Amino acid sequence: MLAENDEDLYSCNTDTLLTVLNVIHHNGYSVPKKVDFEELLDIAQLSEEYGHYRVLYLWAKLWMEKLKDLALREGYEDWIFIA
Repeated sequence: MLAENDEDLYSCNTDTLLTVLNVIHHNGYSVPKKVDFEELLDIAQLSEEYGHYRVLYLWAKLWMEKLKDLALREGYEDWIFIA
């Protein structure tokens, strides 16, 4: 039987899931050093859903630093969900 949020896991982006699992399993060589805005948003949503923010913190900080210039641009209003 699936848990309530397990169906969301099956419908999430597989690259996003792989990135999160690589971080969780300390497979740093396979974690991308740079992600685009949509990937970061997907990672943030998955992190919120499953409570992985602590384990992703350092990676998220690295990814956000590289994208911070987008925060005030039009079309990037979803940045609030990442921060």
